Amino acid sequence: MARHAPKHGARRAAPVPELEPHDPELDSYLAALAPDPAATGSLSETLQVRLPGIQAEELRRVAAEQGVTPAALAAAWLVERLGREEPPTGPLRTV
Repeated sequence: MARHAPKHGARRAAPVPELEPHDPELDSYLAALAPDPAATGSLSETLQVRLPGIQAEELRRVAAEQGVTPAALAAAWLVERLGREEPPTGPLRTV
């Protein structure tokens, strides 16, 4: 059976790059850098927050200046503020 030439403008599939061999030492190094779930709380929750348009735009502007997403900046600000609101006995412990 004869092979047909590709039609005009048809692209050939790009070759699939080979994966690097698995490196257990790299896994161990990255695990050591990861935050301790016991210290940071192993659970997270997504919250939806509505901001007036002007404040939402300001959040986007400040986040862009810091090179982070607006959601990451808002989360950092909330965690920082909640840290100041801790009860006098200290932070609540997660079980």
